[in-house]
Amino acid sequence: HASSNAGNRAKGWWEDFIGPGKTLDTRIFFVICTNNLGGCYGSTGPSSLHPDGKPYGSRFPRFEVYDQVAAQFKLLDYLGINKVHAAVGASLGGMQSTCAASRFPDRVGKFVTISACAKSFPGSMAFRHAQRSAIMTDPHWNNGDYYDGVLPENGLRLAREIGTITYRSGKEWQDRFGQGRLSEDRNGLQHEFQIEKYLSHQGKKWVNNYDPNSMLWISKAMDGFTLELPDKHGKPCLKAGLAAAMQPALVIGVQHDVLFPVWQQKEIADSLRAAGNKSVVYYELDSTYGHDTFLLNQITIGPAVKGHLEQEPGGAQHLWEEKAATFHDILQEVGGLTSVPDMMRCIFRALAKGSDTVPQHELLYATRLFLAADGLHDQRIDGIFKQKFRSQKQVSMKEFLEIREDLTSGAPETYLP
Repeated sequence: HASSNAGNRAKGWWEDFIGPGKTLDTRIFFVICTNNLGGCYGSTGPSSLHPDGKPYGSRFPRFEVYDQVAAQFKLLDYLGINKVHAAVGASLGGMQSTCAASRFPDRVGKFVTISACAKSFPGSMAFRHAQRSAIMTDPHWNNGDYYDGVLPENGLRLAREIGTITYRSGKEWQDRFGQGRLSEDRNGLQHEFQIEKYLSHQGKKWVNNYDPNSMLWISKAMDGFTLELPDKHGKPCLKAGLAAAMQPALVIGVQHDVLFPVWQQKEIADSLRAAGNKSVVYYELDSTYGHDTFLLNQITIGPAVKGHLEQEPGGAQHLWEEKAATFHDILQEVGGLTSVPDMMRCIFRALAKGSDTVPQHELLYATRLFLAADGLHDQRIDGIFKQKFRSQKQVSMKEFLEIREDLTSGAPETYLP
């Protein structure tokens, strides 16, 4: 869940980065964010049902990061999308975006990788091993077949606490907590320091919000990740593995990242350049947020990503020019009109250009732009379109006009003196 939308109002993990005018500008881009293969929020994972009607549990097959990316491209095939403007990701998502660019080069226009790697290294693998051990030594884990019994929540809590330590930096812990105490009472061993309470809170948040097995399977996939391919001598080589990734690339690293040290991002950039990519930009940020910088520091990450996605070559100039021409036509049509149905007809005709239907996403954007007013905000328009047209790709004039009552009900009346 990357951003709130008409179907889910909850704030997403990249809420400040996605939306009109934001880093991933939804005025010109459609943002597709999938639940990962192996996860527990939609895509098939260990908690999903086996054909025998019981959860897969320990029977769920192992998979690699490449398999997650291949599944994403299967989704694009289903949606009828041959090529994406860009693949953007951080952490595991950054591993996936680099994998997508190198293994599906004809289907990715640009890519952005933040706080990620092209090959896992023992340091991060060790942290993930400790997390898995915390879960697998919980007596309730039951070798992964706990779905009909007690959740191994103690193991999950501890695994999350270990992970949280790797997501921030020692400098941030020092600045934020120092050696601050909760009280001067030193009897017992529970939560004497602020940092202890914080870690405990982070661990508890994951209980009943994430499946322990999903964490195990996905972390194993991350451990085995490498984009190396044999070089001319037959030796594994990142330069050979990234040779197909000639798209404009933005690589961002964070100096205080404990989980994915900054040398790993530099390794990606250096390998791409060595392979012949002439359009590689590398940024190194001095943020004490550490690995979580990509979630928390929109001020430094956002402009760099937005600039990369929209600048030429392969940028967004043609998209803005198309929108400008379309809305110039609509403005000429709707000028002076006050009747909503008349405005809807003009909007449709300007977009259709003689066709019987208009793509739903174009109609939605134009409706937001020209009909939004007090009482009829973007989210309400989104909800109306979602309820009426669902996954329908094309909309006819008749179908569009059928929502006029929904668009006008509750909207303020125009006062004419």
